[in-house]
Amino acid sequence: MLVYPELQAVEVYGQGGEGRLLRPHEVLEGGEALPGFRLPLELLFS
Repeated sequence: MLVYPELQAVEVYGQGGEGRLLRPHEVLEGGEALPGFRLPLELLFS
């Protein structure tokens, strides 16, 4: 996971190595590694 504060974005990577860019209106979820973890990104960048 990479956090880009200046862009207000988080880049997350799946098991296959593919990256996905998340924006403040989205929610970061823990998936299999952290079941039940949810962080609305608007809280991270507020």
